[in-house]
Amino acid sequence: MRCKSYWNIRNAQLTAVDTAVQRQCNLFGYLKHQVEMSAESKPKPTGRNVPNWVQPEVFMDVLRETVNGFSKIKSFKANSGSAAGENYTTIMFRVSIAVELENGKEQFVSYMLKVPHEMEIFKKFMESNNIFTNESDMYKTIVPELEQIYRYAGLEVKFGANAYELKDVKSDYILLEDLAPRGFKNTNRIEGLDQVHVECALKRLAMWHAASMVRVATKGDYPDYITRSYYREELLPILTEVNKGLAQNFIKACKQYENNEDYIDKISWHPK
Repeated sequence: MRCKSYWNIRNAQLTAVDTAVQRQCNLFGYLKHQVEMSAESKPKPTGRNVPNWVQPEVFMDVLRETVNGFSKIKSFKANSGSAAGENYTTIMFRVSIAVELENGKEQFVSYMLKVPHEMEIFKKFMESNNIFTNESDMYKTIVPELEQIYRYAGLEVKFGANAYELKDVKSDYILLEDLAPRGFKNTNRIEGLDQVHVECALKRLAMWHAASMVRVATKGDYPDYITRSYYREELLPILTEVNKGLAQNFIKACKQYENNEDYIDKISWHPK
């Protein structure tokens, strides 16, 4: 049985990228929840609130790169790329494009586009830790390095979706291959993965760790902004609040578990 679903981390685009970029999911998920509970809450991503710069002409070079025989764009739209409850660290859109090929035939292609939240709390956080820079460098540099390590060993391994660049775009963004046409999808985050997919995910995670160790041994440590991520002195106040909120939610969830009375009194939050 082939693994055909990704677990609900990293917008269903990475199989096992356990980097400092990935660790920000909990942080931004919490921040997003806090803002959504306030009056500053923004509408969910739809075709009506796509950034103005997301226009057909911006994707022309990517289409020439990824679609054999591309001739022109026939239709273009961007809609929400994530379901309710999938608390991604960014706003996710699925860009769907109908193209005409040089032979006159029509083909449908799609990409996953990630853009920043416009809320002030996110803008403030991004001033000290731009996750788009971190993630972009992971896709452009680190992931290819790790895949090449396996290639040298005679194995062809993919650790994530292909990433693409859009020319002359000044805003932060990440543009990824849409894996849905290949049969991949998010698993139900409440139900979790079945045994086959858990084993598949853990195997790929182990392969990532192994390649990462070889990479460090041969090329040296990862850049500081990758390894430290948001663990910085200037972000300590907001991290303290985030951890407090996460701990409270964790304890609340524990109270729903069977036989929680055996340990619930031993669980507490002690902020420093």
